[in-house]
Amino acid sequence: MKGGMREPAYMTRKALGMGADEWAGLPEEEQAELVGLELWVSDNLAAYEAEIAEAERSGKASKSGKEKRAERMKKKAKLDPAAPVIEG
Repeated sequence: MKGGMREPAYMTRKALGMGADEWAGLPEEEQAELVGLELWVSDNLAAYEAEIAEAERSGKASKSGKEKRAERMKKKAKLDPAAPVIEG
């Protein structure tokens, strides 16, 4: 059953708090990278969020895809207070 609740892409999208449209808007390479991180596992998600927060604190000049994604999620959270927020 493609796209079911046990599909890795679905579980990743839900772990990140993304809607289907937002997920579909990501490049396939980025989707594959995120699925490969197995973010539906709580320890993996915590490590990923810590990595994003550390990158934000370090103030890198050029932003990675992960940093840009974190910014998009923060903006989305401002528009929708019920959306999950990655604390930085």
